[in-house]
Amino acid sequence: MSDDPIPDGWCFYTADFSCRAHDATAMGSVTLVRDKAGCAAWYALSDEQRETTGLYVYGIGHTIDGAIAAASRYAAGLGPLPA
Repeated sequence: MSDDPIPDGWCFYTADFSCRAHDATAMGSVTLVRDKAGCAAWYALSDEQRETTGLYVYGIGHTIDGAIAAASRYAAGLGPLPA
């Protein structure tokens, strides 16, 4: 599994590696979504605050582990939601 675990507050949502079935050089993608508490907190933000932080994050990679690692690093970089 990935060296970059999915950060607290985030959950695995989807993965799409269908292009790799056609082209071995293609990249696949993974989507993470905020966990249940994070989603509720995100929806409680103002419109302006929602524009500056994500409900979802995406990562790409040649393997699912690589894509999860990329998405996890991005999610970790977002930090906590504004209060």
